[in-house]
Amino acid sequence: MAKKKMSLNLAPFYEDPLYQKTQQPLFEFGTGLLEGKPNDYYKPIGESGSSEFEKMLALTTRDTQKAVGENLVRRGISRGGLGASIVAKTAADTSTKLRWEDYSRAIAGKQFLMSSGLNTLSDVRGGSLAIGSQKNQYNLSKAELDLSVQKANAAAKQAQNDMWAKLAASAVGIIATGGLGALGLGAAGAAGAAGGMGAATSGALAGSAASSPMASLSSMSEFL
Repeated sequence: MAKKKMSLNLAPFYEDPLYQKTQQPLFEFGTGLLEGKPNDYYKPIGESGSSEFEKMLALTTRDTQKAVGENLVRRGISRGGLGASIVAKTAADTSTKLRWEDYSRAIAGKQFLMSSGLNTLSDVRGGSLAIGSQKNQYNLSKAELDLSVQKANAAAKQAQNDMWAKLAASAVGIIATGGLGALGLGAAGAAGAAGGMGAATSGALAGSAASSPMASLSSMSEFL
């Protein structure tokens, strides 16, 4: 009876469907940051002199001019001449300070965006290496198991072939032994029959010799 071959039925490698869905957007986001092309939401982080800043600067300049003018009035200094010069200088100093702060903030923001882009792409690359390593390990283990199953099936088939070979050899030996026994029995029967015939002949010759020598010779010659 043939034995059923062993088979390997492993579940396929499972990959979370969210993996690819998150990898691609993160890759595009990190690449955009490194290329200096963040999306509109994060773009102001690295911008200087934006429209929002200009609006804020205009309001600040207006408030500064108003505050300086009122201070000059309290001191009895007119708004023209020296007063106007003081107001303009104060507003200019305020604008310069705010613009420098805005520029410094934008430089720090660009550095932050670059670091974020590097970290994002590093995480994407790390995730890709991890999933690739897991797939390679799965395939390697599966290949090893497949090879073990093939070896086991080959060993089982060889053992079955050896068993049938031994059974065939035993059957041939039994048949051969039975044939020789039959041949031996036939030879023994033939020898017994020949012996009986010889004894009968000897007895007949002896009886004839006892009754008459001439009859014995005659009988012998007839027998021969």
